[in-house]
Amino acid sequence: MTATATFDLDRFAHAAEERDAATQLSMYGPDATVTIVDKITQPGSPRLLRSREEIKGWLEDMYGRDMSHTVEHKVLDNAGAAYTQACRY
Repeated sequence: MTATATFDLDRFAHAAEERDAATQLSMYGPDATVTIVDKITQPGSPRLLRSREEIKGWLEDMYGRDMSHTVEHKVLDNAGAAYTQACRY
C-alpha cells in the first residue's frame, strides 16, 4: 500500500492568521508557484511567485507588517489549494 501525503490547509491557514511565515514556507514544495490576485494585480495579469526564495520574500514582507490576516474561502484538491486572505492594518 502506498501512503499519499495530504496538504493540511487548516494548518496553513492558521499559520497565515498567526503571521507565521516560517511554517507557511515549510509547507511549500520546491516547485511551488503562488498566484496572487489583488487590487493591484488583477486576474488578467496576476503576480506569479515561481520559487521558494520569491515566496519567502513575499511571506516575510507580508507577515512582517503590523496587520491582521483572516483566511476565508478555502479550497483544496489534488492539484493544489486556493484561498482568500483579508488583511487589515
